[in-house]
Amino acid sequence: METAKNYKTLSELEDKYFGKPGTPEREEYETELSMEILDVQHPQIILCDESQSENQDRN
Repeated sequence: METAKNYKTLSELEDKYFGKPGTPEREEYETELSMEILDVQHPQIILCDESQSENQDRN
């Protein structure tokens, strides 16, 4: 006897574990994921925080 498989889409899993799009938890997850993807694709990119940018603007 064959059992039915219960497959979930990536979107369904993201909604379950990180909340619906637009929620703070989902936004944080998507931001961190984007940063990871950038780091893997372009490891030479160095992102600086606002305080470093302000110091460079003053010089």
